[in-house]
Amino acid sequence: MRSQTMISTLDTLALLECLKSYHLSDAEIMEATGVSSTLLSTPDFEIPLENLIRLWKKTAEVTGDSAIGIHLRQHYGSHYVHFVNHIGINSRDLAEALQYYTRYGKLLCSAFSYELRQENDRFAFSFSINSPSHQNPWIPEYHLSLILYFASMLGIQGLTLEEVRFRHSCSGNPQIYSDFFGAPVFFDQYENAIIISDELMNIEIPGYDSHLQTVLKKQADDILEKLPQVNELLGRIEKVILKNLGSGMLDIEMVAQELGMHRSTLHRRLRENGCSFSELLTTIRKNLAECYLEQGMNINQISFLLGYSNRSNFQVAFKSWFGRSPGVFKKR
Repeated sequence: MRSQTMISTLDTLALLECLKSYHLSDAEIMEATGVSSTLLSTPDFEIPLENLIRLWKKTAEVTGDSAIGIHLRQHYGSHYVHFVNHIGINSRDLAEALQYYTRYGKLLCSAFSYELRQENDRFAFSFSINSPSHQNPWIPEYHLSLILYFASMLGIQGLTLEEVRFRHSCSGNPQIYSDFFGAPVFFDQYENAIIISDELMNIEIPGYDSHLQTVLKKQADDILEKLPQVNELLGRIEKVILKNLGSGMLDIEMVAQELGMHRSTLHRRLRENGCSFSELLTTIRKNLAECYLEQGMNINQISFLLGYSNRSNFQVAFKSWFGRSPGVFKKR
């Protein structure tokens, strides 16, 4: 059984500020989310990722803002900056800052990962929640919106995105997202990512402080070394599955190829970990199906995101997992 996933991101404090501004009492917040508002006066804290997701859900309900993920830092928590963000802020240019996010992002939460890769003359900076049972729309929106937030805060001029991608469906007005990011925004995609042109990656960051960055990197590296060891293989496999699930062509051959190993090697390594590829895939689909239903997605959307060729196949699979149809399960 895996240990509980903990998180220390400062959106927790911004969300608490938001709920308090809507006059929710400490007891009401605790009952709905399991999070204590005393964290507002606590410099170092960790809470379970499940509780943070409940906090996001409650904030979306209270504010009535379906796009709270991108709007939160415009109104709350502007004075909170995680030291990982300070490493990026004190980088030489945008490319260096994003590269450090890919290295130190796991310090925010072990279930989070960032990736920077080149797509012809553009770069894609992606954010992933590598735990299938913790998928939600708010956290990816929040983390990608931070890039624009910090660019504005630092006075970086000319940062225009090429496009934005989100894995989840849009539950509100998509134009709100296009206006916010200043670029086309696509939902139901295979990844959460912002796309930046090659020339913008060399934008210099005002106030670059190499000495401070060195100190912060040393602190971050020391913390990385002390992180508990996790099963990296299963984490890598889950990440590849999540990335390719909606393609409809996912199989062990594809996963093995992306991991740079032979199919038989992957099969053996999974067996050593007490599971098979089909068992792992089924578990991920089952967890995601439950998450997506709770987020209000319809059957067609969920079928597509989980890689089923039609809704009937998904409904049959769902009933075998939960003993009831998706419609009945949602009304429970």
